[in-house]
Amino acid sequence: MTDVVRRQPDVSPDGRWPHRDAFEPAGSPFWWARIPVLAWGAWAWIHHLRDDQYQGVIKGLNLALHEMGHVIFGGLGEFPGILGGSLFQCLCPVIAFIVFLRQRDRFALAFCFAWLGTNLFDVAVYIGDARAMELPLVSPFAGDGEIIHDWNWMLDRLGWLAYDQSLAGTARLLGSAAFLVFLVWGSLEVWRLRKFQRML
Repeated sequence: MTDVVRRQPDVSPDGRWPHRDAFEPAGSPFWWARIPVLAWGAWAWIHHLRDDQYQGVIKGLNLALHEMGHVIFGGLGEFPGILGGSLFQCLCPVIAFIVFLRQRDRFALAFCFAWLGTNLFDVAVYIGDARAMELPLVSPFAGDGEIIHDWNWMLDRLGWLAYDQSLAGTARLLGSAAFLVFLVWGSLEVWRLRKFQRML
């Protein structure tokens, strides 16, 4: 049985965004396929809380986006170029959220928060290492030169190096909030999909 969607206006009155009524849930025979994703979100959150060095299944993707951010923002100057790595990896889930908003996929919207959470925990580890500089750094663009520790460099320039642990704690708190949003919103969406499927 295919998904059944209640017909509603597709866009808001200004024609730019999906109308809120366009998000009416659809019954889906595959509502259960989202449960493993929720389980992964809970698993990843717990492991991030237990182990600062935890590297999840999308660590490689986040790292690639981090390095890409240096390239994208590098043309704006030294500071934006160095900040751009951490900034871009956290912006990508926001960009994905906008894409899924237009596609009216509410579970995917919720998942963007879990993805953001993984990036915030990654950035928290990097910030927390600003003074110690014990993390093994990698960069495909460093060549034979010295690799710059992004957050040591930035916090030193800002005079905030002494606050690295406080800033890292804030990033971890935001990461936990993002995971919590995913688990609550995602669970509600699975429940709605199951409910509407049973009504078909």
